[in-house]
Parts: sequence; C-alpha cells; structure tokens
Amino acid sequence: MSIANTKRINIEAVLRVLILVLFALFFYEIIASGKVLLYVHPRIVPYIKLCMGAMILISIFMVGDIFKSVRGKVNTAPYILFIIPLIMAFALPAKPLESNSVPGKDLAITQEAQNLTQGNDNTGGPISNNFNTTSPAGDNNTNNIQMQGGTIVINDNNYAYLVEDISYNMDSYLGQKVQLVGFVIKDKDFNGNMFVTARFCMSCCTADLQPLGLICQYDKGSELKKDTWIKITGQMKKLNFKGQKIAVVDVENVVKVDKPKNEYVYPY
Repeated sequence: MSIANTKRINIEAVLRVLILVLFALFFYEIIASGKVLLYVHPRIVPYIKLCMGAMILISIFMVGDIFKSVRGKVNTAPYILFIIPLIMAFALPAKPLESNSVPGKDLAITQEAQNLTQGNDNTGGPISNNFNTTSPAGDNNTNNIQMQGGTIVINDNNYAYLVEDISYNMDSYLGQKVQLVGFVIKDKDFNGNMFVTARFCMSCCTADLQPLGLICQYDKGSELKKDTWIKITGQMKKLNFKGQKIAVVDVENVVKVDKPKNEYVYPY
C-alpha cells in the first residue's frame, strides 16, 4: 500500500517512531505487571529491558526525521508486519497454559518410564522423560533439598532439579516423604486412582514449555479433576507399570490450593 507523502510530515518516519514506542510500551507493561514471566525465562528479562531502552533512544533520535520532507510516495505495506503483532500483543492477554494447551508436548515423568512411548498424556503426546536440566541428575547438590519435619519439600527453586533427580536416582528416595504443588494430569493408561502432579517447566520461552512432574497414586485419585491445583504429601515407592519399575508418590494427603503467582518453574 502506497500513499502520497506531504511536504511537512514524513509518514514513514512517523510509523517507525510509533512502532518503536509501542513495542517499548508493551515491554514495559509486561515487565511492570510481572506477565513477562509468562513469555520468557527470568534470565531473559534483563535483555528485554535493554531492548526497551534501546527502542526509546532510537525513537528519540528519529523524531527529527518526522519533519523532513520526502518526495514521492511512501510504501507503508512493510510496516503492517510490525503493526499486526503489536495489535495482537495488546489485544490478546497473556495467561498461563493448561495441560491441554500444548499439543504434542511430552510429559516428563521418570527415567524408568522413558520407554513407555505407547502411553499418551491428555495432550496426545507420549509419556517420556525427555527433559534435560543443566545440572546432571545425581549431583550431590544438597543446597537444592529442603526438609520440613522429615519431608522433602519440592518448591519453585528446586522443582526441576528434584523431579529429575528422583527420576535418575529412584532408589535413593524410596521411603522418603515428599511434598509438592502442581496441577493434575490424567492419562488414559492410568488406573482411576493414578495421576501426575505437574508444573510447566520453561528453559527459555513459552515455545519450549513442557509439563514436568511425578506419577502419584491416591485412594481418591479418581475424584481429582484435570488441571486442579493441589498440594500433595506422600511417600516415594516403586511401582510395576507396564513391565517397568517406576517411582510413584504414594499420596497420603491432598489439599486443593490456589494457583501460584508464577505457575511456571525453571531448570536453572
């Protein structure tokens, strides 16, 4: 699309400045509200702030170009590629994903269950342990383990490490009590009282989100609805599941809880 440019206003420069300012405004809004963590890993946030500052500075330097007359017509079509994402960014509110929001994503459960590719979670993806943390499982990283009354508390800070460590070192955790918060995932191959307590784990950004959790068995598991947020406490045990020995939480107590402020966890 081309339009005639006036003698006093450089429309192309106006569009450039407007796009830069609006992108900077969007970045500021999601950072100020905390919604930025629905898009990227916390370690990416400083780079977004740097980018936001650069956009503001560039737009300031470009203001003078607005009043430089340009002969002929200006093609505004290329700017549509920037305007459409801006409209979508402001019009579509960010919200955390649910278990059925990521089709084809694998559910990371346990090392022993990684060959159960015939099983599918409720997103249609195979049940497997394909999630890799930066700290190799089995490291003596005792700083990641927090005890409370003899119970291992799996929280936001150690979630990815401990779930992975339980997967790789199942025997080391047998008989230990664990406590964690997550949402309920059901699988068609589970019996009625089995489910997974999981959190979405983010390595970089929303594109690499995948649910990460532990298989649980509970005598009232069939009453728990998918995507319900719960806090479970139970003892780690072994279970023979489709010919494989897997680690499960033998749940002793379930409490329904509100969603955490930040529903995602991070491997590092």
